[in-house]
Amino acid sequence: MRKTVYLFVVMLLACLVLQAQSVDNQNMVFVEGGSFMMGCDEGLFHERPSHEVSLSSFWIGKYEVTQAEWKQIMEFNPSGFTGDMLPANNISWYMATEFCNKLSLKEGLSPCYSGSGVDIICDFAADGYRLPTEAEWEYAARGGKQSEGYKYAGSDSAEEVAWFSNNAEDQIYPVGQKKPNELGLYDMHGNVSEWCWDWYNSSYYEDSPKHNPQGESSGGYRVIRGGSWNSEDIDNSVSSRDNSFPEMESSTAGFRLVRSAN
Repeated sequence: MRKTVYLFVVMLLACLVLQAQSVDNQNMVFVEGGSFMMGCDEGLFHERPSHEVSLSSFWIGKYEVTQAEWKQIMEFNPSGFTGDMLPANNISWYMATEFCNKLSLKEGLSPCYSGSGVDIICDFAADGYRLPTEAEWEYAARGGKQSEGYKYAGSDSAEEVAWFSNNAEDQIYPVGQKKPNELGLYDMHGNVSEWCWDWYNSSYYEDSPKHNPQGESSGGYRVIRGGSWNSEDIDNSVSSRDNSFPEMESSTAGFRLVRSAN
């Protein structure tokens, strides 16, 4: 009996170690769940109203997915600006979700996405990789429970934390060169914009769920956050929202990984 219990404990510890290694291998940062005020009453119309949202805990990528990581999984590089440590760009929303599933399978995790085209669904209970919801992205950008209330992710100065139109000189840069935010996340603003899971609706904040909002059930555009190398500084604030066709491939678009902390 004792031997059986011992073997069970050893196997359980081994599974936990493997999971921790998997998360660490992708430079994931743990974000403790909590409540925050999402949006901005002084912002553009689709950032209003500011409203309270509560989120479960999750893991999020310390960096935007790099071209080296992309090539290892997808075996090709669609990026316009090229370099292993540059964020992957020219990535459509569909390409990003495909990457998430392939990476999940490679690491022995359950893929989050199933279906195809506009009928893709996400299993948020799965342990694989996925895109952040819009609320998760904003909560992480604000610094989660460690938030100091900055306008941008980690600073009140866009220059400190972002490569954008004022300083990027029409190019993108290796990840992790600017100041991180309170959670140690880099490039939440600028460099490349980051796809989120949600279908976009300009009035969604008026009646969105309070707990773990996941966007509309359908739509024509997906949310994209954070601004890019050619964005003005106002487009890089923590509450700023944008959207695009999910099939769009642009040198301004990339993504960051998330895993649910089940």
